[in-house]
Amino acid sequence: MNNAKIYLFSAVAFAVLFFCIVIIALPFWERKTNLQLLEEAIKNIEGKTNDLATFAQTSFNNELSKEQIIKGIQTSIAGTDSKSDYVMAVDWSGTIIAHPDITQVGSQTDSETVELASMESAYNASQLCDMRVRNVSIPVFLQPVNGTDIMLVGYINMSLKQELFQNMLENTRLLLAFIGLSSLLFVLGMLRYVSGLYEIEITRRTAIMEDGVINLEKLNNSLEDYQNRLASVEDRTSIDTKPKVNANDKEFEKSRLLTYVRNELLPVLMEDIAYVYVENTITYIVQRSGKKSTTTESLDQIFSYLDENTFFRANRQIIVAITSIERIVKYGKSQLKIEVNPPSEIDMTIGKNKAAAFKQWLDL
Repeated sequence: MNNAKIYLFSAVAFAVLFFCIVIIALPFWERKTNLQLLEEAIKNIEGKTNDLATFAQTSFNNELSKEQIIKGIQTSIAGTDSKSDYVMAVDWSGTIIAHPDITQVGSQTDSETVELASMESAYNASQLCDMRVRNVSIPVFLQPVNGTDIMLVGYINMSLKQELFQNMLENTRLLLAFIGLSSLLFVLGMLRYVSGLYEIEITRRTAIMEDGVINLEKLNNSLEDYQNRLASVEDRTSIDTKPKVNANDKEFEKSRLLTYVRNELLPVLMEDIAYVYVENTITYIVQRSGKKSTTTESLDQIFSYLDENTFFRANRQIIVAITSIERIVKYGKSQLKIEVNPPSEIDMTIGKNKAAAFKQWLDL
């Protein structure tokens, strides 16, 4: 998959995730914001209404006449904007006796004010948020003046509140769109940065791998050349079968090795040995034909009988013949693995410390 597709899929996935989060979270935020807006408006109008009610109650307690109390209320609310949140005074019959718009004085109040007067408590923000508003301004708080038929009613303009809320909602949506776009650009930028680092690392590892492949190719070519040279030498010379006078003297080599197959003694010609290995303290001799037998001699003793040009001591457990090696591959970080014929039951590995000697042996 190329980078363009990765960026496209990442952008689509992020956009879908962000959109889902917004779709789920936005309604909760809208309701909470609307409630806060209405609660603040109700709190403000309650404060204004209670202030006027306190003023009227104080005036009544000071034995001022009803007309004087109403005149004081009218003076207090005169000039306020009746198109916004405001307070007016009504009597028990529902007649308006004080209003920011003086032309409304003497007229009958709406039915909602009468209903509010019969309620045990005023509207709360949750009720206003859920109710279907029919009028521009609705009464949300009522405070009677004790000892009189005067009631002070607080109104809030729901149209203005909804207009303010819609403006806030639009601004929020624009902010969310900006945040989403910025986050998307940030994610794509980070993805580009990380993918760049990944590509650099892949390039570095590929170069190392290519170097390893080239080295292995050279090693296998050396193996093939050595095997060909050894085959040519065997074709031109005869094998000296004369027993060794001294087992520790490399100038004399044994021609055969005595091994066991169960209770049967089996002599094995040195040139027929494919490899020798030790497992669970038992020394196994594997011939080119694949036949396997055991011997009582140690790996050190056996290696002393063998031609070092033909056999290599891979590690403390394995001796391998050049003629049985089929391929050399990389194993782990710094080891080599030998694939032999016939196949071995154990892994034939050459450690880092032996790798240089093995390469030199192949170049003989």
